[in-house]
Amino acid sequence: MFVEARWYLLMAIALVDTSSLGCGGAVEIPVYPVRGIVHYQGEPAEGALVVFHPLNHPKVDKELIPPRPSGLTDVDGNFSLTTHASSDGARAGDYRISIVWFKNAIEDEPGMGSKESRGGSKDALSGKYADPAKSGLTVTIDPGINELPVFELN
Repeated sequence: MFVEARWYLLMAIALVDTSSLGCGGAVEIPVYPVRGIVHYQGEPAEGALVVFHPLNHPKVDKELIPPRPSGLTDVDGNFSLTTHASSDGARAGDYRISIVWFKNAIEDEPGMGSKESRGGSKDALSGKYADPAKSGLTVTIDPGINELPVFELN
């Protein structure tokens, strides 16, 4: 009987240990609100795509790579980052930033004869900020609300 009781105890411990490994979803790392502004030659860059590329962020269960928060600038050049849900923000940590601006794509409606369908929409920034490793733009996101300085591009 003592051997049988010990066997049940070992099985119970094994079940508790394996249950802590989890079969459910990934642990979600918190994100924090991030807002910024993009200007090109002193003017708002409406429709620019801003992407934050994480540096040395840990991967979470089921993530092949950490998310890349992004935002699209409005008519005044303002953007807020989205990671999981609209304008929820970004994880705390260091980021390199890429920005591309297909401003002709805003003016054209997709379809026959538009610049988009002819391949005419080009990055108005000539790719200068498209590569996060070469853009020269970096930022650290801290826990809490993050109001970034204006990205003044030229």
